[in-house]
Amino acid sequence: MKSGHLVHFNLVWILFGLVSLIVVWVFKNMMSAKEFEVDEDLPNFFETISLGQADMIVNEEAHCKKAYGVLVNDPDTVDILDNTEVPEKAIQGTPWYTVLSNLMYIE
Repeated sequence: MKSGHLVHFNLVWILFGLVSLIVVWVFKNMMSAKEFEVDEDLPNFFETISLGQADMIVNEEAHCKKAYGVLVNDPDTVDILDNTEVPEKAIQGTPWYTVLSNLMYIE
């Protein structure tokens, strides 16, 4: 008499699992971080941020304080950004220079 406790292997599910692993491996390799050159000869952050980016941060801070009563940034930082001048060499892209986005600086 059969108990019905035998494990039946279905070849379709095994192939599906193998194909899924291969697809994940391919996409993981395609999305891996590429090396990029970092310009480490930048002056102080407050001397390199563009006026538009500084204004965006100052206005965001004012809006968050007025609408929600929340301080997003340090008030001293916002004061310095509010008094920035046109930079000689500006950071391109994001207004915040995140040091830890460069894997060379992570310990």
